[in-house]
Amino acid sequence: MAKKKKKKSGGSKVLYPKTLEQQAKNHLSAGRFRQAVDHYKALIKQDPDAYLPGLRAAYEGLYKQRLDKGMLVEAGMVLDQLEKLPGDAHSVESIRLWLKSREFAKAAGVAIKVLAGGVQIPPQEGALVADALVMAFEESPPPQALPDAVGDHLQRIQTALAAVAGQAYQRALSAVRDIGLQSIFFSWKCLVKGYCAFYSQEDAKALAAFKMIAAGTVPEAAAVPYVELLAHPAGGGDVARDPDLLASMCAVAGYPEIAPALARAEYLWQVGRFRDSLNHMLSALDHFPTLSPGLAYTLTELYYNACFQLPSEPAWKYFRQLARSARAKSNGNVLAQFWASRSAALYFEQQDFDEQILMQWEHFLELDASPYAGSPKVRALVYGRMGDLFSEEIPDDNPFGFFFSRRRRNTITLRNTGLARYCYEKSLEADPDSRDTRLARIGFFEKINDSASVNRHLDQVIKQFPEEKDVLFKAGVRCMNRKALVKAMNYLDQALALDPTDRAVREMYSVACIRAAHNYALKDRADKFRALLPNVIAVADANADHFNLGRAYLYARWAAFEQLAGNDAEADRIWRQALAEQPAGEFKVHVFYWIVAQYYGVPDRHRQRSLAAVRKALKGAADPITAAALADTLLYAQDLPEPVMGLWAETDRFERYMLRAAGMETTRAQAKSILAYALSDECDHPEIAKRCVDNMLQRHPDDAFFRYHRFLAQYSAAGSFQDLPKQIWELETILQLAREQKEARVAVAVQKMRNELEAIKNHEITDDPEMDFPDDFDEQEVEAMTDLFDALKRSSRKNKKTPEKKPKPKGPEQLELF
Repeated sequence: MAKKKKKKSGGSKVLYPKTLEQQAKNHLSAGRFRQAVDHYKALIKQDPDAYLPGLRAAYEGLYKQRLDKGMLVEAGMVLDQLEKLPGDAHSVESIRLWLKSREFAKAAGVAIKVLAGGVQIPPQEGALVADALVMAFEESPPPQALPDAVGDHLQRIQTALAAVAGQAYQRALSAVRDIGLQSIFFSWKCLVKGYCAFYSQEDAKALAAFKMIAAGTVPEAAAVPYVELLAHPAGGGDVARDPDLLASMCAVAGYPEIAPALARAEYLWQVGRFRDSLNHMLSALDHFPTLSPGLAYTLTELYYNACFQLPSEPAWKYFRQLARSARAKSNGNVLAQFWASRSAALYFEQQDFDEQILMQWEHFLELDASPYAGSPKVRALVYGRMGDLFSEEIPDDNPFGFFFSRRRRNTITLRNTGLARYCYEKSLEADPDSRDTRLARIGFFEKINDSASVNRHLDQVIKQFPEEKDVLFKAGVRCMNRKALVKAMNYLDQALALDPTDRAVREMYSVACIRAAHNYALKDRADKFRALLPNVIAVADANADHFNLGRAYLYARWAAFEQLAGNDAEADRIWRQALAEQPAGEFKVHVFYWIVAQYYGVPDRHRQRSLAAVRKALKGAADPITAAALADTLLYAQDLPEPVMGLWAETDRFERYMLRAAGMETTRAQAKSILAYALSDECDHPEIAKRCVDNMLQRHPDDAFFRYHRFLAQYSAAGSFQDLPKQIWELETILQLAREQKEARVAVAVQKMRNELEAIKNHEITDDPEMDFPDDFDEQEVEAMTDLFDALKRSSRKNKKTPEKKPKPKGPEQLELF
């Protein structure tokens, strides 16, 4: 038999009004609107006037909550209950429901009723009314049904939106110009202004306009994809996790069909599944990879260049996946072979296997799948690149800095002289009219000291390109190296006539005139070197603190030339002109003159005046301005073709002064000048560099430039293999700072050093005499590395067809090979 249920004693639990009221308020504040409605229904039976506002607030919250969740039917039922409550009509809220239901005509009808009431509408409700009227553009309300101001503004917004659709942006802006801040259509005006600025490439204006749109309005929802594109150009994890937003962004960008594939691929990339992201793109997009301009081409470049940006181990695995994808898709998408072969060639360039690099690039040129196979321009470009690669200079470190008072010149060796020569010849064979390749080959002959070839090919280039500035500049530099200064000035003068604003040409022309003037002074040809002074002043920069283009320093040189020729009166006149033109103080001109006068061989009696002025300045309190001027001038002296005799006698005095100034409050530019000299081979006080760096980092701890030099000092002292994780972490921090501070040179140097340390960390040297490969570097890894281009060749052979004319690309498609 079933057990009998015991009756509950005491009946139902009764809550006192105060307790019930407190619970209702708690539910309302916590967003539990359904429970709040039940509690206020019970309370309103006891005191309708007191609890009616609470019940209305609970219904409004429940209505918006269900509306936001897309529960439109349930939201409509709640709205019916809300409008049955006594008091003000709540028809404005029904606009939200009709807009969500895409019943725009009904929403506009409600808006007309609200406006007909003649009461003042709150701004938030006014924006809602404006949304209803604009969205019902296909069934626009009759003008007589609206107040005059509202009807006029509505017509202006509709005209402006039509103008935006027709790309008539000025007409759209003119239409909304008279809509003021108090208008219910102000958010729509901001949307129109944002559209016009966005499509006119005025991103800052567009973002500012979109941010003025009221929250919770239709214009705000319409502006979201634009704001995301402007505020976060590179996308991100949050965008990738919102497919609707990403689809809207792709539609704005003009590529709606890519949105589904892009969302998943971006998410996989963000979580570090790089190979899965690549595979997803290959399977989801039929036109990936591609050579056609557009978003798919941008994605192709991103994925097929990614192995050069990833850390070493993920990069190697990703690189292998590129080769596999090329083989897997060889029958369906031959462009995968093209892009994978290109990535392989660029990847091998980072290794030391020169023959393998050449073989891979030549295989790339021979790919039957490539629409550029056989293109002379592409062959010339690729071989020219390899020529530049194999002719890279490798400095031979010589432990001896000086020998018999002559400055050491580093012995320069090239990466692969034979392959460099071969590649330049192949490049010119494909494109004999390539000016850049011919100039690069002349530079190669200069590096190997083949003067006969330099002169012969330079003459050919000048005849072939007589009106090319770069060719004339190269000819002028070559003539300077041969000490044919008259010819050099002639070539450089022609180059200046083609481009008077080119600073490099102006400086080289000035240097040629300076050297010629010195020769004339030694030969007592005052008329000759005086005739050159107006020429160098003409190309000089007024008030420039530049040793070859600054007027003060040019006049100081010509004063020295007059002294060499024995014309003391003219020398004094020009010297006064030099002091009058000085941009950085007389001290720097005195230091410069004393150094170049020593270099040119000016008699000691003329130099004593400047030397006395320099010594007097250095006896006083240390001044960072004076120390930076001293450092800049000494660095310039190091670049002179021959050492300055007698400079060493004053060097200790100069460096002790810089040591005192290095610990003072200096500007960043002053500190960089002092540090540059302190790091040079000629500096005998290395503590200058340490004090300078410590001083700057004490005041600016996140300065990437000085933080990098501190790391170099610590790295050299600690050794290459000590505490690698900490060193890599510090380099990553410096790299991020360098990118934020736009220190491009520091960023490149740090990136290279970080990659080297990561390679050491991943493949640490052990005591085993044989190379200790990582555990996953098995036979398959070796085969993938050594036979990559063979695999690509096999893929191309499968598609090889008997004599059939290769299709050429339609139109001038541009290919960014490197």
